[in-house]
Amino acid sequence: MSKRELSFLSSSENDPSTEPPLSATDEYVGESDENVERGNWSSKTDYLLSMIGCAVGLGNVWRFPYLVYRNGGGVFLIPYTLMLAMAGMPMFFLESSFGQFASLGPFGVWKAVPMLQGLGMSMVFASIFGTISYNCIIAYSLFYLFASFQSPLPWSDCFSWWGADETCSRTPRDPLCNFTLDSIYFQIVNTTWLHSRNKTCSNESEIHVLYQSPTEQYWDKVVLHRRGSMDEMGAIVWHIALCLLLAWLIIGAALSKGIKSSGKVVYFTATFPILQYCLFSYSFYNLGWEPGAYQNSSQLGPAPPKAGAALNILLEETFLNAFDKFHPVKAFGTITISVHIGQNKITLNLALLNLKLNLKILYICQVWRDATTQIFFSTAVAMGGVTALSSYNKFHNNCYRDTIIVCVVNCATSVFAGFAIFSVLGHMAHVQDKSVSEVVQSGFGLVFIAYPEALAQLPWAPLWSILFFTMLITLGLDTQFANIETVVTSLLDQIPKFPRSKRLYLTIAICLLFYLLGFLYITQTGIYWINLIDHFCDGWSMIGIALLELLSLSWIYGTNRFIKDIEMMIGEKNWLFWLWWRVCWRFVSPCVLAVTLIWSLATFAPPTYGSVEYPVWAILFGWCLAILSIAWIPIVAIVKITQAEGSTLCQKISAACRSAPDWGPFLKQHRVGRYHKRSNSAEALNDESHIVKV
Repeated sequence: MSKRELSFLSSSENDPSTEPPLSATDEYVGESDENVERGNWSSKTDYLLSMIGCAVGLGNVWRFPYLVYRNGGGVFLIPYTLMLAMAGMPMFFLESSFGQFASLGPFGVWKAVPMLQGLGMSMVFASIFGTISYNCIIAYSLFYLFASFQSPLPWSDCFSWWGADETCSRTPRDPLCNFTLDSIYFQIVNTTWLHSRNKTCSNESEIHVLYQSPTEQYWDKVVLHRRGSMDEMGAIVWHIALCLLLAWLIIGAALSKGIKSSGKVVYFTATFPILQYCLFSYSFYNLGWEPGAYQNSSQLGPAPPKAGAALNILLEETFLNAFDKFHPVKAFGTITISVHIGQNKITLNLALLNLKLNLKILYICQVWRDATTQIFFSTAVAMGGVTALSSYNKFHNNCYRDTIIVCVVNCATSVFAGFAIFSVLGHMAHVQDKSVSEVVQSGFGLVFIAYPEALAQLPWAPLWSILFFTMLITLGLDTQFANIETVVTSLLDQIPKFPRSKRLYLTIAICLLFYLLGFLYITQTGIYWINLIDHFCDGWSMIGIALLELLSLSWIYGTNRFIKDIEMMIGEKNWLFWLWWRVCWRFVSPCVLAVTLIWSLATFAPPTYGSVEYPVWAILFGWCLAILSIAWIPIVAIVKITQAEGSTLCQKISAACRSAPDWGPFLKQHRVGRYHKRSNSAEALNDESHIVKV
């Protein structure tokens, strides 16, 4: 044995931190990574795009535009922005800095307050529930993507080859009339026939004919094979099962090397939707629709020729009516903006409006609740993803700057998506001679019924459809990358002996398990289950988890202590810098979340899918799932208190709230100040695996 080997053996016996790093292999750890146990992001761009992709999801497309319209249009941006500042950003900053400081996932970080480690488990379970159902939506999008490679699009008309029945119609059917002839005979006739003969039908004699549009029937009959109620389980829809398998294969492949591979995939999946928003907004503004589409806008002056029909409808019916709900909007001039791109000249004619902001809408509690819940959907907090992704940052990464970038980009994308979505719906309203309020929908109805119907009416419809559903798929995949990474990271943190080189097998096993669990959602009643999970597990439970997270770190762990931890990473700041964050973490954000939670529970309404009501057993099952996702919090707390030292209950609770001995920065070189004498997490992971080969 050489002197060098003997020297290394001697030092390793006395200092476990000198042990060679685990064989994490180059697949998971790069040469520039400071954390050789877990690995780090290959670049700052990888992290930012992954975080933006996690935050910018399907909710930006199918939920935010609908909430804007329902809650007064543009005036909804006021509570939305305020909730971002008072709840969204403080929570995002808290979670991202928490995970980065300890380099641990959503379960491991709660060594800071061991009694509340159940919060981490609740986050992971909420992430699991959301992941399984969310991937089914990606499967639907994949099916529509494959169906889009046809001309004409299959849902563009009532084609018999896919099973359209007699109730299918592209246009509303005229009502029938139980008409009296010669005061003796009764005959059911078409109201159009009556009007052509200058006759009318009394209201009590009208018979309304039920009909479904081609997109509705295609969604129900071809995609879902939907049953009439949740009591009828039905068979597995195998074409959706294959699409679901493909979705999981894509996710597994993207996460094959953990953040090293997913951090490269997001260069496409995170940027493609934003490019699509630009393309949709510009193309629908300049497709050359007739000026007549600029309906009900006489007060705004003449319409710009062949431009902006849909966007004008958007501005008039959504944002402008919102700013001025009860007073007329008047124009006092126009601005013409010309932009030269190559040889092309883009001209926008903007009306200068005298807007009278209607602040009465801000007195409605529902508006503020919707703003708060949408912020949580947008920023992806309280799901564990922010903590998990941030745990792979280098210790001295500026998490404060990242918070500002991610939150601003995410909310700006939501607003931009609103323009893109309503530009299409505005055109659809014009073509069907309806108001926007008659075509606007939320959720599945928007992305799988209303939007495909609008796309089918455009020139080059298959191309638009391919682009749209590709955008939906990439939006969903980004979120799924973060959700699966949350689960994998939490498991690896709790199983330190698990070889990092086998991480791929763990990822495959998780994807396979979730695929099998997702079979419930791809039956003929699967859409009811997805809607049920979304209703019970993705709303108030997230707000409750976030509230406890804030209270535990602010009032148990301590705001001052937490701020000092952050300053170890980003450097010391003056008291003025921390004033806003300190006030939000201790008072403002908890109050906002508590009021929102109480209001959500007080106004709870049973879920419905369209006109279909859920049976009692389904609602009870939904409550059980919601309780299951948060039950870990009291269960773990009771276990920790029972195991804690102390002769009285107060002493046990105090001991259970005390940080674990190995709490602090993951690496020894970052353990300074009060963490200097604590054992670091890397040593704790390897306490039982010190093997030196001679």
